[in-house]
Formats: sequence, C-alpha cells, structure tokens
Amino acid sequence: MPEEKAEPLFLPAKGRVVPLPDGRAWPRDADGEPKPSPVENGSYLRRRLRDGDLIAVEADGKSPAEEGSEGEKKDSRTSGRQAATGTKTETGK
Repeated sequence: MPEEKAEPLFLPAKGRVVPLPDGRAWPRDADGEPKPSPVENGSYLRRRLRDGDLIAVEADGKSPAEEGSEGEKKDSRTSGRQAATGTKTETGK
C-alpha cells in the first residue's frame, strides 16, 4: 500500500510578515512565533515562495532546504531567488 504524504507546511521567512491567502494573520504559537501551516497550492503560494516570503518546513518546523548534503547551512531564499530570476552562481556557469 503506498505511503500517504503529509501535507506540506510553510512558515514566513525570518523577518517577513505574511498573511494567509484569505487575508487572515498567520497563526502563531503561545510564544508569538509563526506556526507551520499548510497553504493551498496556487499562484499565492508560488509567488510567496518565489519572492522568498515563505519557506517550506517539515512538521517539526525545520526547513529541509537549510541542510546541505554535508550538513552545511544553505540560504534557501537565495536559491529560490536565483531560480526565479535565472541568475547563475560562479559554480553554475
């Protein structure tokens, strides 16, 4: 039997204030920090991801894009912006 995939969760990027697609404020936990929340796949989500306003996270709130293959930290906002604008890095000539 195929394994069910968990619904993708998203968080506003650090320092960003992002409303939910319906205009409500982003849900927060007891400490006032944004809670990982699902966002319907559509133009709102794609635009927010492209602009670096939202980041995809695991259920525990950690971003899968933060860890490199050797455990080094990556800035997921930079790679998303490069993909959206078509810019290349020095190693991606």
